[in-house]
Amino acid sequence: FVDMTAHWASPYTTYLYDSGVVQGVDSDAGPLFQPDKNITRGEFALMVTRWMGLNPDDYAGVELPFADLASIPSWCLNAMKAMYAEGILKGSLEGGQLVSRATETISRAEAMTILGRIQPKGYPLAALTFNDAASVAGWARSHVQSLVGQGVISGYDNQLRPNDPVKRSEVAKMLYAIL
Repeated sequence: FVDMTAHWASPYTTYLYDSGVVQGVDSDAGPLFQPDKNITRGEFALMVTRWMGLNPDDYAGVELPFADLASIPSWCLNAMKAMYAEGILKGSLEGGQLVSRATETISRAEAMTILGRIQPKGYPLAALTFNDAASVAGWARSHVQSLVGQGVISGYDNQLRPNDPVKRSEVAKMLYAIL
């Protein structure tokens, strides 16, 4: 990727590109990874589906229960279906309706929860000693603890920032670290 030459996540994105997990975006200068761009839920689902070695087309017949189904872009629809069918993507309740919010950014806690769901159970749950540990929602806590215990998540300046959007480069590092 032309925008990864001196970026800290270059080794991770190169590995994921070589593994077929990420593809990037075409530009006049060459392929871009856009490492500092916040990742959407749809992009994240597609990346995780590929990382798991699932063929999204195998899930084309899955019916999604999301009220915002019509807003899911076609390029990530089957990946969203795969994640839902595998019990990894559950959706969010908004106004009494289950929604996917595929085009919205995904938070760090949501990403860590999904990554926690794709792993085998039994990893040690680390104590969360980060300054903002109290900000980790109950539904995400065990997954975050597991990823911290494995060294997949180390935080920034003793903070997890669970409610912040996750960047594409951060997802690349997380996926690489859970190999």
